[in-house]
Amino acid sequence: SDLIHPGFFNNLKPAASGTDSPSLSGLEKGRTRKGWRENASRFMKKSDIHLDITAPDGQWENFRYGPLNMECALRSGDLYISRSSLKTEHGKLLLRGHMKRGKNSEMLVSSWIDMKKQPLKELPQSFEFIKSRAEGMLTMEALLFAKGSNKRDLISSLTGSINVMIEEGVLKKSHAFIKVMDFLSLEGLFVKRPPGLSKEGLYFESIGGNIDLMKGVAKTEDIAMESPVFNAVVRGEANLNTKQANAELGIQPLGTVDSLVSKLPIVGYLLTGDKE
Repeated sequence: SDLIHPGFFNNLKPAASGTDSPSLSGLEKGRTRKGWRENASRFMKKSDIHLDITAPDGQWENFRYGPLNMECALRSGDLYISRSSLKTEHGKLLLRGHMKRGKNSEMLVSSWIDMKKQPLKELPQSFEFIKSRAEGMLTMEALLFAKGSNKRDLISSLTGSINVMIEEGVLKKSHAFIKVMDFLSLEGLFVKRPPGLSKEGLYFESIGGNIDLMKGVAKTEDIAMESPVFNAVVRGEANLNTKQANAELGIQPLGTVDSLVSKLPIVGYLLTGDKE
């Protein structure tokens, strides 16, 4: 068979110390490994294997998941995923697609993601760009499609729709104007944050809305934020390739002197006397 290198059996020698087990010299081990790699590569190029994979649990960058179920096939070195599902403590992922190798390499992915109150800080390390900017509980439903031969192509083709909500969170990195609003907020002095959140950053009660993706461009008309400091609405678009955004932001400040006076009766008396 061409799956077994012709010199494989020639590399086997009787072991020392009177045993009958075969052993390999260092040079012959190297030849065997090289031959095995060549045969494995030849096998992959000629393969047509259908696989049903089940894993009760697993871990990716300290992010635990399970069970994992996958129906896939290896054809001529290419991977085809007809269906797969992965469950986590806070959600589920469904995925199908293919990965083709060679001159006409291509990756195609179609996925559905459903999460309910997933702590952002528990996401895999690969999502550090999100974890470093915000904390909170993520609820999301997304349908996404991407196709390309490299990362740039995949981003350029990204299409789909996302409904997202982050609750009881903190924006660690925010615009200078928002930081000033937070600092000047009188209402915020009396807001107690949920345990476990960073003390620094802008606390918000919720941020959510719908995002439509079309060939790497994200658009929204109704991203809304509610916080003790202010409410805000954002509409606009962001190009994921150029990392440029064009958006309009509407803000309704909530902190007032009246709120401070109402919460500190002594200060209120000094300012207004007996009058309300």
